[in-house]
Amino acid sequence: ETNKEITDRWRVYEIGMRQTLSRLLSLGKHVVFVIDRPELGVEPGSCKMFKKEITLFGSSIQVRGGDETCTVTREEFERRTGRYRAMAHEVLRDYPSVAVFDPTSLFCDETQCYAIRDGKLLYADADHLSDDGSIYVAKHLAPQIKAGF
Repeated sequence: ETNKEITDRWRVYEIGMRQTLSRLLSLGKHVVFVIDRPELGVEPGSCKMFKKEITLFGSSIQVRGGDETCTVTREEFERRTGRYRAMAHEVLRDYPSVAVFDPTSLFCDETQCYAIRDGKLLYADADHLSDDGSIYVAKHLAPQIKAGF
């Protein structure tokens, strides 16, 4: 971003990604690049399948969600992220020692990407993972990180 002649944000990201990977590898680091998870695009509080338990005056109450299904089609996910994923994979081809972790299969099947897995809401908002979502991803990512040690 310090070079004002480069105005294409994708090019800035690519340069930054290459510089970061090169620097980490030059330091002898084991690098795992994590591909971004699907964006939900729906506020998770409106999920009709989700029930949240709250405590009110010492009593536990189940709060039902709204009317949204809390899914995004796989087609929509791929359309929205296609440019990012293509650019990331293109850069990563130049860094064969970098391990790649793609959490897409944790959230998506062939037709849909889901906000709820095993009864847990994976998103804190339309774009960011909840604590449960972070733990869910970490359980699958940790073995790949540990493999480098």
